[in-house]
Amino acid sequence: MEGIIIALITGLCAIVGQWIISRNASRQNDLKRATEAQKRAVEQAVKDTEMKALLKSIEAKLEEHNGYAEKFSQMTGRIEEIEKAVVGIQKEIEFLRKGE
Repeated sequence: MEGIIIALITGLCAIVGQWIISRNASRQNDLKRATEAQKRAVEQAVKDTEMKALLKSIEAKLEEHNGYAEKFSQMTGRIEEIEKAVVGIQKEIEFLRKGE
């Protein structure tokens, strides 16, 4: 009878010991997963911040580009006026040469 009681106590202690070991391992795994999730969240936040900065830079360059496009369209009109004036000057020069 004593052998059975000793065997039961030993078995019970082994079960409790394994349960404690398993519980500690589970907590460590949970903590590790939480730490990794937090690390990924921080990395994602850094990437998001970098992406926002890049987008702002691109938007600024796009606005600058659009400003140049508007200036070029204005210049096109002025160039046409200059071309007309040059043609007029050339005609006047031809007229003056014929008159000599």
